[in-house]
Amino acid sequence: MEKQKLKTLLTTILILTISIATLTSIAFAQQINYNPDMGTVTKTAPSYMTSDNSAYAAAEEYGNLMNEDYAWFDPHANSPQRTGYNPGPAPDRPDVLWRSQNNPIPKVILGMQTIGSAQGVINPTLVSFSGAPMAMDGQLIAYGSIRPNSGNSTTRNAVISLNPHTGAVNWASIVGYGAASAAGVGASFGVASYIFKVDDTHFGTLAGGMFGGGGGFCMFRTTGEFLWIDTSITPGAVYHACIVAPAPVYMIFGPRGVGAYTNNLGGWDLSDPEIDKGNGGRWAWNYTIDEPGSNPLLAYGDGKVFMGSYSSVSVYAIDAETGDKVWETYVKSAMGYMTCYADGKLYVGCQSMLIYALDGETGEVVWKNDDGAANRAFNVWNINYAYGRIYVHDLGFGATGAQKCLDADTGEALWASQALFWIGYYRTVVADGKIYGRQSDQSTTTGREAIPTNFACWDAYTGEVLWDINEEIAGPVIAYGCLYYIEGAGYGDTGNQLVALSTAVGEPDDWAMFRGNAETPGFTMDKGPTDISTGPKWVFATGGGITSSAVVSDGRVYFNSGDGNTYCVDAYTGMHIWDHATKEPTMTHFGSSPAIADGKIYIGPDDGFFYILDADTGSEIKSIPMGTYRAVQVGAGQHNIKPSPIIAGGRVYIASIHNGLLYCLDMNG
Repeated sequence: MEKQKLKTLLTTILILTISIATLTSIAFAQQINYNPDMGTVTKTAPSYMTSDNSAYAAAEEYGNLMNEDYAWFDPHANSPQRTGYNPGPAPDRPDVLWRSQNNPIPKVILGMQTIGSAQGVINPTLVSFSGAPMAMDGQLIAYGSIRPNSGNSTTRNAVISLNPHTGAVNWASIVGYGAASAAGVGASFGVASYIFKVDDTHFGTLAGGMFGGGGGFCMFRTTGEFLWIDTSITPGAVYHACIVAPAPVYMIFGPRGVGAYTNNLGGWDLSDPEIDKGNGGRWAWNYTIDEPGSNPLLAYGDGKVFMGSYSSVSVYAIDAETGDKVWETYVKSAMGYMTCYADGKLYVGCQSMLIYALDGETGEVVWKNDDGAANRAFNVWNINYAYGRIYVHDLGFGATGAQKCLDADTGEALWASQALFWIGYYRTVVADGKIYGRQSDQSTTTGREAIPTNFACWDAYTGEVLWDINEEIAGPVIAYGCLYYIEGAGYGDTGNQLVALSTAVGEPDDWAMFRGNAETPGFTMDKGPTDISTGPKWVFATGGGITSSAVVSDGRVYFNSGDGNTYCVDAYTGMHIWDHATKEPTMTHFGSSPAIADGKIYIGPDDGFFYILDADTGSEIKSIPMGTYRAVQVGAGQHNIKPSPIIAGGRVYIASIHNGLLYCLDMNG
């Protein structure tokens, strides 16, 4: 009896021991130590990386980006008022939308005729660009060179039209040759081609040299045909040769002649642009300048042309219709380069340490800012106006050069951000609450340490540098939601390819399943990053390894992780939005890729279940069993490849490694 009790006790102890060991073994087998940073962003995205700064947000705020309100009619500063402001969107990040590179040209024009193989035009392509473009009539119009016959090395200069959002060439109109031998395009010292809007269906070019003059004014249709040239229209001033006031004004203004003495300011009539009135037939009036000298043309506004003077140290206002002087105001310094006219005031101060606001009607001084006198803040090139503020950059003395912002009503300095130049022939432009322009040019003026060449984007309200790129850009232009520039173009006007930056154009295509789509797997027209040397913009940590390819849709990224979860994160910041756990706790390899369509995420069946989730919330809509889970055995050197769902024709196709079956699911079922 005692033996039986002892046997029973030992058996019970053995069973308990085995049970405890088994439970302990199971417990240990299920203990998985995940990444402690699981579900967090371990590298934070820059402040400009946000879904608010995207094509989706821009479309909602600005509507149709091809609205002509968002064009850029004057390559210098968008309008004869020369504010340098565009009311449309502008890039929040230096995302490259497109870059020209040997683009094919579907249509080549010479004079009034389209030419083809009979004239030696065979597979024509772009070569390069020179000078900042302008934008009108849904086109980007620029000056450059083309290769009419791709079979040889002959090039021709041309006015070139491109699609603003794709960079595709619309047409190229040859100048300086044949029927258009007299036509040409000059450029200012500020790297801007002399191309101006005349009216909705015409644009003009000034065929002068660096300082204008000499070549005459050329008229084109916006479809590329060259109409006429008037060689008597020869405005020429140091740096900026002319101002074109488009329809309904239809005038071009400019000092006549360049050299020691510029004696006259001329006005020419550009109305009836289809009619060639012959040389001299468009002359309207002439104003004889009181103090002959180098007299720059500053701006146009409210029926007046404004000029500065280096010799008489004054500012003039000339009636744009009659050529009579309206007023003259003496200032304490020479006034040159460009200025701007806005809200009835003329803002001047370039080539000076002083900045003035003058009443546009009377010439009276509204305010004067002399803050720059203390550090020899020689203001350069242009003054912008936007948001009740003016923006100007100065050379300063030593290391004090700055991009500055002043209150337009009072002249009070609001902020200054360091910007260092040698001379500073670099234009700034404003849009969407931001300023774009050169920040440094690697100069060592007054012995300062050289700062690498940089192009920057500043917050227009605070002066904070939002982003910068190491590019030599002198003539930026903003139009149709993009910022355009000629890469490698310094103030000496040595251009190369045309580049478009944008965060507003083109909602990106979805990458909706493994390899993107079923029709052209692995291919997209969207642009990838141009520089990955600085590493990722953000990093999101999960609990396990990730062998799943991500899918992207509507500003979100979806992917599977070895911690058994499907994650949804913000595509711009990496911030966690939701996660969904699978049913199999022992699964550590979640290798399939999700697929997305019609607001639903399709996942699996890595753990034996196929999941359908709500893409917005991650909530489970349905789970379909596809075989009992089993860990997949792989040989040495092999990969544990999992099938991923493919969507086509309203159906989802998926194979299960757990039961060896291929499934076809109706998306509406």
